[in-house]
Amino acid sequence: MGSRCIIRFAKCLIPLSSFYFARTSCAQTIENVKANFLDGKVIINYDLKADSNTAFVIELYGSHNNYSVVVRLAQGDVGNNIKPGVQKRIEWDIKKDLK
Repeated sequence: MGSRCIIRFAKCLIPLSSFYFARTSCAQTIENVKANFLDGKVIINYDLKADSNTAFVIELYGSHNNYSVVVRLAQGDVGNNIKPGVQKRIEWDIKKDLK
């Protein structure tokens, strides 16, 4: 499956929500985290720096539920087996998720 990482590294504040990623102690860094709201979706860009042979579980949480449940309607570089790299991207369909 990969190393489970809850990256509470960056809290990104945007209209309607704030959120953070999920991490235990792993040898990685999350850098250049940016969040934007575009066409009803939250777009999150980030760089994941770690050993290239390691896969990670990236989880996204939102303040709309007090960070208690993983956001399910996110796609892209989120979920299981995410390899390190730059310009990672997550799209969260917040309008559909928060109906």
